[in-house]
Amino acid sequence: EDIANDPQLAVRNFWQRVSCPGLDRTLKYPGGFAVINGERLEIRRPAPRVGEHNHELFVKELGLSAFETKDLQLVSA
Repeated sequence: EDIANDPQLAVRNFWQRVSCPGLDRTLKYPGGFAVINGERLEIRRPAPRVGEHNHELFVKELGLSAFETKDLQLVSA
């Protein structure tokens, strides 16, 4: 909470609002890691959601079949 409300970070425009698909709202994210030509690098998308890239990892990277991945799927509450 201290960092999120730090006046120095606010003055330096450190925080960015990022639209989060599926949540129908925006979240406050730390800004880009660098300032170039007076502009902070832009955050283009939010962090991945839990399980968002499972298919790419399980099938494309690990070579598992769709049948094998059924046991690895996360159950959402």
